[in-house]
Amino acid sequence: MTKNEFINSLRASLIGLPQEDIENSIEFYSEMIEDSMEDGMSEEEAVASLGNLGDIAAHIRATSSQTGSNVKKKVSSRRKLSCLEIVLLIISSPIWGGFAIGLFGVYISLWAVILSLYAAVISMAAASVAGIITFPFKLGVPGEAIMTLGFSLIIAGITIFAFFGVNQITKAYIRFTKWIFNSVKSLFTGGE
Repeated sequence: MTKNEFINSLRASLIGLPQEDIENSIEFYSEMIEDSMEDGMSEEEAVASLGNLGDIAAHIRATSSQTGSNVKKKVSSRRKLSCLEIVLLIISSPIWGGFAIGLFGVYISLWAVILSLYAAVISMAAASVAGIITFPFKLGVPGEAIMTLGFSLIIAGITIFAFFGVNQITKAYIRFTKWIFNSVKSLFTGGE
């Protein structure tokens, strides 16, 4: 690649950055190529010694002054509430406050349901273990012993499936909670 091809490609890959940053970068890399050529390298060798054009462009973008201005823009994009809006928020607080407390109650109730499902799985596992442990003591009555062992193994199998089912329900609830939280957050942050 020649120097002009490199400079044109670099300029094209930096579109969108401030013009000053683009020109400074072009000047810097142009001087590097010229210095390498003065040291005895051919034009193609000097360009190749710079490295991958994509990596160079990524580095320039990462260190560009626009990155800092984007951060400032995001931080300063929140608008301040007017006096009227603050008064309306205070006056309507019994309504939205009650609504928020109700939603929090629903959230806690759903977690209580999930905890009770885990408690049911644990109690089924305990019943299964208890049945397997008591099986040898019932060997005097063969029908009762076989029935105890059979039911204990059935409950153990159901417990395993129930455990994986409750885990899936918990994961779905966590995803739902994140979605709700992000939706509510976007209402207050303007969709950012």
